[in-house]
Amino acid sequence: MVPEWRMSIWLTGAVAFPVGLFWFAWTAAYPIYVHWIVPSASGVATGYGLLTKFIGCFNFILDVYRTNSASAFAIATISRSALATGFPRFAKQMLHNLSVPWANTLLGCFATLLVPVPICFWLRGPQIRARSSFAVDNVFFPNQGGGDKKQEGAPNDRDVARADMEIGRAVHPNISGRGRDEGRPEMNAMDSDSTVVSSV
Repeated sequence: MVPEWRMSIWLTGAVAFPVGLFWFAWTAAYPIYVHWIVPSASGVATGYGLLTKFIGCFNFILDVYRTNSASAFAIATISRSALATGFPRFAKQMLHNLSVPWANTLLGCFATLLVPVPICFWLRGPQIRARSSFAVDNVFFPNQGGGDKKQEGAPNDRDVARADMEIGRAVHPNISGRGRDEGRPEMNAMDSDSTVVSSV
């Protein structure tokens, strides 16, 4: 699956999140004129935005880094948590000095500025991923004649088949003598040596 396909759901969340913030900002501070259900309902848009952005972002990381995705998730979590630790230091003062409407409006403006982020990844995703040495196996460049051309150095079908064979040999040692690799005589010699050792 092309990682950029994840951006469609991320984009809907990027739009819904600031909508929910603005909605809450200008309805929560007027309890006399606005029913309590109106600001409470803004949580639907805010929650949808948060959830879809998390899903889209995490799935994108998983599609891009594959075997290195655990490390990428760890870095993303540490960065997000480190940023979140700073908010309690100024959130109370911000809400007290700016009031609920303007404080949430400020957050909504910041969220609106970040709406183009999934659009950038959607349009420039392959070029961005090409800069990472850990994501080269997922980068495809469009071919002039149509179709996709895989970046040089990516694993081919032979490597995948060989990996499957090695896994099978590890799980079932009794079949180590089967499936001789005609293109790699040194591996055949290693198989023969391992067979002799195991028999002894």
